[in-house]
Amino acid sequence: GTLEANMVTCGAAINACEVGGEWTQALRSLSVMRQRIVELNTTCFSSAINACKKSSEWEKALQLCSAMRQGKVSLTASIFNAAVSACAKGCKWAKAIHVVSIMAQTKVELGMMIFGTVIGACASGSEWTKTLQFLSVMAQRKVEPSASTFNSAIAACATAGEWKNALCLLGATAHSGMESNLVAFNCALSACKGRGDWEKALQLVAAMIHGKVEPDVITFTAAISACEKMNSWKQALQFFRMMLQSLVDPGRMTLSAAMSACEKSGEWAKALQLWSTMAVCQVELDVIAFSAVMSAFEKTGEWKSALQLLNMMLRSEVKSDTSVLRA
Repeated sequence: GTLEANMVTCGAAINACEVGGEWTQALRSLSVMRQRIVELNTTCFSSAINACKKSSEWEKALQLCSAMRQGKVSLTASIFNAAVSACAKGCKWAKAIHVVSIMAQTKVELGMMIFGTVIGACASGSEWTKTLQFLSVMAQRKVEPSASTFNSAIAACATAGEWKNALCLLGATAHSGMESNLVAFNCALSACKGRGDWEKALQLVAAMIHGKVEPDVITFTAAISACEKMNSWKQALQFFRMMLQSLVDPGRMTLSAAMSACEKSGEWAKALQLWSTMAVCQVELDVIAFSAVMSAFEKTGEWKSALQLLNMMLRSEVKSDTSVLRA
């Protein structure tokens, strides 16, 4: 009775430390228990590992898992997941994979949660090949990925410039009967932006509207940036009009990309119209927008406006570059 009472009391203390994010206190309490009590239960270790997870103390979390294995204390799915999460928060994707490999050797079932966590860890480390490998393992084990798991994988592919894989994964979400969400579409659009594929971006935005997924400023910024990269000013303005029709307020990056697309294509009047829009929307110019407008003034011979803009830029916190000063 006394042993059980002490364990319950200490377990409650560790749990309190976990809730408060005090991982050092949690480990200290656990150390006291290990010195005074012969047997520690899973709950005590679980609270301590979760406390480490919240503080990104992945090394301590793995040490506790090792202590559990040595002490033959049962490791549960939630404990493995907490350890993987600690590794993910500490940007240690390889360690996260190592924990999953240990888990695979036990009788604990590899479920959607643990796969989602390790895929998220790999995505954070831009390890897109690892994310695809784990998705393949999930399919083999007939474990359905969650929307957030797909999002992580799509983001990893987009960051690595693997646009084909990003679009395939986006298609896989629809094929699995899962509704593609805003995050998934924006990640795929980011991949299109990287290669300047405005046609694919247009298809994705159309698919979003058809699927009743409301585009946001990130959506249109990525699409317009794809146009800017290929100097496709007409398409950039098409996306900009769609943005206004969708009642999405344009941001600085959005307008700057559209202006740059027009300026690169010699459409200086269009660039100046967008500059007026920035003023109306009270959007501050960045160096890209300043450069585009300054170039437009140069080409149209509006030297007075160019000098006024330069003075405005010097008064602001935007740093001028050589292209602005040359104009």
